[in-house]
Amino acid sequence: MNGLILIAGATGYIGGELLKKLLAAGCTVRCLARRPEALRARALAGLEVVEGDVLHCESVRAACSFNLRARRPGTRNASA
Repeated sequence: MNGLILIAGATGYIGGELLKKLLAAGCTVRCLARRPEALRARALAGLEVVEGDVLHCESVRAACSFNLRARRPGTRNASA
């Protein structure tokens, strides 16, 4: 899988498990976290952490400051 993947909620159980799987697969992951120190302490390769909350537009914009591409259902390639 190529590109940067954004996860909100990586400090929780499900998000944390997803984060482990993505990093193990060699993905680069950016996490939006209210408590970034919980993720930064792990110092994992391929992990970027942005402090913020999904309820605050500005922090979501900061976390999404990369080229967003959506995948259409049933396709393998990303498209605009």
